[in-house]
Amino acid sequence: MRRSSLWARGGDGVGTGAEGRIAHHPVAYGIRSQTIPDRMVSRRTGTVDSRTRPDDNRPTQPAASLDTGPDTSPDTSPEYWPRILTPTLAHTPMKRSLWSFASLVALGLAGWQMADTLARTPAFNPGLQTEAANGSKRPASARVMYDRARYHLWTGRGWYHHACSGQLAGDEGSEEERQAALAARAAACTRARTAARESLRHNPGDPNSWMLLARAEAMLDHRDAALEAWTHAREVAPNSALRARDRLVFLARFMEDPEGAALALATVPAESVREDFRIIRQAKAFVHHTDTLARHPGLTRF
Repeated sequence: MRRSSLWARGGDGVGTGAEGRIAHHPVAYGIRSQTIPDRMVSRRTGTVDSRTRPDDNRPTQPAASLDTGPDTSPDTSPEYWPRILTPTLAHTPMKRSLWSFASLVALGLAGWQMADTLARTPAFNPGLQTEAANGSKRPASARVMYDRARYHLWTGRGWYHHACSGQLAGDEGSEEERQAALAARAAACTRARTAARESLRHNPGDPNSWMLLARAEAMLDHRDAALEAWTHAREVAPNSALRARDRLVFLARFMEDPEGAALALATVPAESVREDFRIIRQAKAFVHHTDTLARHPGLTRF
């Protein structure tokens, strides 16, 4: 345990005069060890220590009792505190440590990185938002606003479902209404295709975006581009039962058109179709899908 000592100066005893008052002051009490005392008085025994200043040849005097306490008489001189504190504080330099700024630097870098990351999301950057099918710039799921790839995927899905809706089917009404519906349907499919490509630009390994691109290209009668996107969708997720089911459903609908069936039979490997059937048969939840697709006239050709 560190020995506590009271510093006293002068021959009037401990705790008297200006030095006695500053030694008991709460501010100076913590920094008193920086000064050079005339003599040290033990708090425990009340005796004067033999160690003195080298230039002090005066004989030591008996210390006064510590029970008397410090002198509480006020000092009215205006130069009291400057005279006492200035020499004392001169011996206590405040050293700046680099470690004290490390946490502030780390906090600043983390804040800058967070702000830069959030600025690249549609939730905090309106310039990255695009028009959705519902008329706003927010998809059905608010969580995708923090991921640009998923944001464009959900936006493209909205446009694709809008194109597949009955309002844009073009099956009823006059010829002008049907032409207008077909034009609106093509515009919605084009927006879905653009959104799918933008999603793939940020996340090229997303099978959902590839399947969305394949559906949009097929609805625009771009059969070659549709099958190419379908092939990429299988390459990025070959062992997923859910994706295998989506691929077979798309291929079955694609082959309902005679030109599409001829193109699929010429370009799609039969082994890939059989592999997708095997994958979804292993998933017991898709057994009924397997039986339904197995009876499809287009897929039975593989």
